[in-house]
Amino acid sequence: GWGPGLGRAGLWGGLGLGIFAGAIVLALNGYWPVVTQYQVPMVYLAAQVHPGIKILYISVLGMGMVTTGVACAHTLTTRLAHSLRFPYFPILCLTTVVAIPLAQMGFGRLVRLIYPLFGYAGLILLIGLTWRTIEALGEYRIQR
Repeated sequence: GWGPGLGRAGLWGGLGLGIFAGAIVLALNGYWPVVTQYQVPMVYLAAQVHPGIKILYISVLGMGMVTTGVACAHTLTTRLAHSLRFPYFPILCLTTVVAIPLAQMGFGRLVRLIYPLFGYAGLILLIGLTWRTIEALGEYRIQR
């Protein structure tokens, strides 16, 4: 099973992330509006601490981006291969060919282009889930 401490773990994890996000906001606020000139404002803040911290931050951020990209590419390729009943490797090649031009767009431009799409998709998903929940509640009341 999931275990009895799962709710507590979620609470502590959410609290930790919230505190960390708050610290980031406070740090960025201290250098406002200078940080608005940078695509990745936290790199600027890291450089203000020490040049070595900037290199460390860029390295960790880069590794995080690469591992996330590889994991997402693998997941997308696996899902497409399964859904289309097509071999993994050709779909991986196609996914890579599509991803390479997108990667050349630059981080800021790519985020401005794709991030809103995820917001719209999330909104559509939320509306669909709400609709299904209302339908299910209606069916439940009719059965009682």
